[in-house]
Amino acid sequence: MSLDGTLITIDRVAARNENGHHLWYSGKHTTQGGNVQILADPGGFPVWSSPVEPGSVHDIAAARDHCLPALYGAAAGFPTLTDKGYQGAGIGVARCRPVARVTTAGQRHDSLAFIAVMNNVRVGRPRRGRPRTRPGRVMADKAYSTRRIRTSLRGRGITATIPEPANQIAGRLGRASLGGRPPAFDREAYKRRNAVERAFNSSATPAR
Repeated sequence: MSLDGTLITIDRVAARNENGHHLWYSGKHTTQGGNVQILADPGGFPVWSSPVEPGSVHDIAAARDHCLPALYGAAAGFPTLTDKGYQGAGIGVARCRPVARVTTAGQRHDSLAFIAVMNNVRVGRPRRGRPRTRPGRVMADKAYSTRRIRTSLRGRGITATIPEPANQIAGRLGRASLGGRPPAFDREAYKRRNAVERAFNSSATPAR
C-alpha cells in the first residue's frame, strides 16, 4: 500500500486557528485548500480517502486521525510506503528513501546515468559490515530498456524488471526467430515501482 496526502484547492476562507493563522492555508503549497489522505494499492489505484482536513493540518497529523491506527493492525503482512512527510508514523509505515542519485544535464537521456547510479548504491546492513552495493531487483521504466543496461544487470546477478517499449517489441517480432525471446518481465513486481516516483518527488528541490 501507499499513503500520501494531496491538497484540494478552494476559494479563500477567512477562518483562523487558535494562533491566528489562516486555518485553510497550506504553507507547503502556499495556497488555501483541504488536506485529503489517500491510500493506494501497489498499482497506484486509490482504495480509500479520508475526510477533508484544513490545509494547515500536516499530513502526519491527518493520517494519525484517520488511518494510521488501522494500518498498524495490518503492519505485520501489509506494510505501507510513504514519503518523508510521515516520518515517525510508526510500525509498518516505511518511508521511500533514495539509496543513490546522480544529477545530469536536463537534455541527457535517463538511461545514460543508469550505470553511474548503480555504482553509487549503498545500503547499510542491520549489523556491522560493508554496505550492500547489489540489490536483488531493479525496477525501471521503458526509458531504461537497453541492451547495455540489461547486460550490466545480468552480469551482476540482478533481476531486471523493465518493460519493453513498443518499437523494441516490433523490431524483435519483425526478425522472427532471429529476434530472440522477450526479456522476462514481472508485472506484479513492477506495480511497486511507484515507490521510486514517491521518493523522488519527496526529495526533489528546485534548481538554483
